[in-house]
Amino acid sequence: MKCDPNLYRATSPSLAVKPRLVRHLFLPPLIIAMMIGLGYIGFWISEHYGIRSLSENGQRQLELHARAVESEISKYTYLPSLLELETSVSQLLADPTPEHRQAVNDYLEGLNRRSRSRAIYVMDTTGRVMATSNWRDVDSYLGEDLSFRAYFQNAVRGQPGRFYGIGSTNGEPGYYLAHGLEEHGKIIGVAVVKVRLEAMEERWQRARLEAFVSDENGIIILSSDPARRLKSVVPLSEETKEKLARSLQYYWFPLNELQPLARETLSEGVEKLTFPANSELVSDDENISYLSQTRQLSDTPWNFTLLTPLQDLRREAINQGILVAVAFALCAFLLIAWNERRKV
Repeated sequence: MKCDPNLYRATSPSLAVKPRLVRHLFLPPLIIAMMIGLGYIGFWISEHYGIRSLSENGQRQLELHARAVESEISKYTYLPSLLELETSVSQLLADPTPEHRQAVNDYLEGLNRRSRSRAIYVMDTTGRVMATSNWRDVDSYLGEDLSFRAYFQNAVRGQPGRFYGIGSTNGEPGYYLAHGLEEHGKIIGVAVVKVRLEAMEERWQRARLEAFVSDENGIIILSSDPARRLKSVVPLSEETKEKLARSLQYYWFPLNELQPLARETLSEGVEKLTFPANSELVSDDENISYLSQTRQLSDTPWNFTLLTPLQDLRREAINQGILVAVAFALCAFLLIAWNERRKV
């Protein structure tokens, strides 16, 4: 029986080298690609669970600070109705003589000083200021016609007047609380208290807290970052802008929209936003991502928004991703070394 000589022919060296050459060519890029992929997965998982944890902690902070805002804005709610009990006020509205006006001016001045409000004044049913606590000031409200103000229009109809706006006399922002003064079931005038809420902004800044309050029109009225104040958090139609301009609620501010550089909705009331850095808190000009959590304030149509910076979380997620990639590379190197040693 003859043997086929081809059966014992040596394999071509070029063919023997090819599998090893293929491994050497394609294995490093494959390992690098898997490092990048696993690193990104590690980063994503770390960021995802980090945001969830941050959101749970932020919810507690949101509730705490929202209650503080509610307490501050409700502190003066009772004050306008007190004037209904003051005899000199009803006398002035019934008979606006200089003597009655001066008596009420003095009373309001003392009440304003004790309550630490910004101003207290009384208007007749036409919207004319009859007496005011700041009657001594150059920019006194005395004699001003404020009938165009929404808080007056609500209060004169017997509804609570709540209003945050810019003063038309001196351009000073404030929170206005108005109450219709009744006598024998008939409204004879309106009492208004103006308070400053900037103390909350100062507390937020001292605590390095990023937060803002937006009103019923979606306008930011209080903010730890002055650059965001009097900007809208929602797009305003031309009709709405014209209406607000006529009311002079925000004086002549343009009410530009606060547009984040990036926005991602995570759940109801929770978003991931990217804004330019707050110059009050950060020295450089880098953009900052925030976890944004919003809650409506009770007894008002306002919303409180807490912004939690995500830089530390992102850095930690990047470190986790790098750690996963390096761990995979180390395991791959050890496996390759073990495999090569096994062949020896």
